[in-house]
Parts: sequence; C-alpha cells; structure tokens
Amino acid sequence: MQIPSYQINNILKVYTRQLSQSKLINRQKEFAQERATDSTELSSEGKRQAVIEQVSAEIINRITHFGPQDESEEDIIKQLKNEIGKEIEIIPKGGSNFIYNTLDENNEKVTQTLSVEDSNFLIKRLEELVKVAVDKNMES
Repeated sequence: MQIPSYQINNILKVYTRQLSQSKLINRQKEFAQERATDSTELSSEGKRQAVIEQVSAEIINRITHFGPQDESEEDIIKQLKNEIGKEIEIIPKGGSNFIYNTLDENNEKVTQTLSVEDSNFLIKRLEELVKVAVDKNMES
C-alpha cells in the first residue's frame, strides 16, 4: 500500500496546527490564572484605604466648594481652627483664591484670601483630618 505525499503533508499540517493551538490555549489559561491571582492579591486593608481616599476626596471637595454641610464636617473645620489658632469660616466661591473669615482680637470679622498655591498646606491638613474622621466612622 502506497500513501501519497500530499496526504502525509496534510496530516503533518493538521498535527502542527493542533500543536500550536494547544500551546496558545495553554498560554491563555496561564495568563487568565495570573490575572485572577493579581486581582485577588488586594488586601482588605488596601481596599479600605482606597475607600477612605475616595470618601475623603469627596468630602474635601464638598467642604471647599459648598462649606461644611453637617456636624462631622463642622468638627473637622473646628479641629483645623484649633490647629491654626484662628477662627475660620470657609466661604465657597469660584476662582483661584481660597477665601476664609477670621476674628481679630476685637472679635471683628476679617475676610482673608490665600492664593491656591499658598493654601496648599491648609488643604493638605484638611485632607488629613478628613481621612482620620472617615477612618473613625468606618470603624464604628
């Protein structure tokens, strides 16, 4: 019995195709397993920190644009006032200045402004205080 060469070539082509497809499938399975392990490696503490960051950013945005809206935000502003040593009141306004009110030694209201660049230290401290407050609220 004689087997023509084109049939042998066809068999070799099919075998080569099956071999390369199985390698591709194995690579895809390995890649899928690696991705699954990467996504599960986020610790619960990492997830907690991500939630704290998101909530803090929203609270800071709300305070700086609309002023403190509830008691917890008022408490954060009070802490900031105590650290600065002056009475402050955040007045939400657009523009490139951070506007706030203080009381002078005669108990008179004085409106002051800081450029956004100069107010960065104040905003950073506000962020820290908000994160601490959010963290406390998540624990209780």
